[in-house]
Amino acid sequence: MKTTEQEQRAINLYLTAIRDNILGYTYRDPEFQPADATQLPFNREARSKGQTWPFLAQTMAGEHRIDNVRALVEDVETKGIPGDFIETGVWRGGCSLMAAAVMQAYDIKDRKVIVCDSFDGLPPPNTGKYPTDEGDKHFEALFLKVSIHEVIENFKGYGLLNPNRIRFIMGLFGDTLPKLVEGGFNQDEWPLEVKQFSVIRLDGDMYESTIQAIENLYPLLSVGGHLIIDDYGLPNCVKAINDYREFHGLDEELVGIDESSKYWTKVKEIDPELAKHRFGATPPPQQQQDLNVPGADGTNQNPYNLSNEQIAQGQAPTESGFSDPNKGSAISSDF
Repeated sequence: MKTTEQEQRAINLYLTAIRDNILGYTYRDPEFQPADATQLPFNREARSKGQTWPFLAQTMAGEHRIDNVRALVEDVETKGIPGDFIETGVWRGGCSLMAAAVMQAYDIKDRKVIVCDSFDGLPPPNTGKYPTDEGDKHFEALFLKVSIHEVIENFKGYGLLNPNRIRFIMGLFGDTLPKLVEGGFNQDEWPLEVKQFSVIRLDGDMYESTIQAIENLYPLLSVGGHLIIDDYGLPNCVKAINDYREFHGLDEELVGIDESSKYWTKVKEIDPELAKHRFGATPPPQQQQDLNVPGADGTNQNPYNLSNEQIAQGQAPTESGFSDPNKGSAISSDF
């Protein structure tokens, strides 16, 4: 990843502008209070620490965590560590947007950004399989429900919806991630085949979401690659990570990013036989959701009638019913 001094200055300006827009700095995005649907004035210090709920901005992660995504994607490219970037739990897409912007800035063509989410919020606790999640209330947080169409629009707004780089995977991790790592999605439905990851970013909040992501993805993380845990301040997530590390005898140093997030760099492969272990009972495999079948509440789960292939390729309706989350942030990805 060689650049001239002038090129690096331009890249730094571009990526800083992208970061500041993702965080809502540029347009002083107010804080949102989900409990009573009110707004508070923009607070840069709190936003930088990831301590607020943004009204329009694409991430609540904070400045240190966004900068960490940039640094680790640059690191694996500089060192030639093979593999794609994948994020499990994306909300409005901010951290994946930063990863895509880094690849755009350095003209990286041999890596993908894989964006995984239910795009319907978090599930109720499955205490039969994962008793640690008993009492978890994340599923009640309607503010966490961000549709795939809105996330796609966010990528489009930044000029980062590159069909050769970006892939979206919609569904619960227990349904989608095993299929992803066991051979990818076939070309008729989900044009994606994964061989290795260089950066894995986990943001599942719950024990279930975290353990399902790490147990499926970590075996494919390249040695020298990085595993990021966004929610290392949440007890359920911490237990999932600690259970996995203890079971596999992982002793890589956990490096702090901010008060609630950490990452480590993989230094050795795990035992292939132990990698088959799954925490919790394993239910029968479920069929991929037909997005054109009404949901349990009778609503259309796919109001724009997109095919699975269109969703995987990041296509969105020409006219979106969502408010523009990129207001005041018209940034070209060309420089």
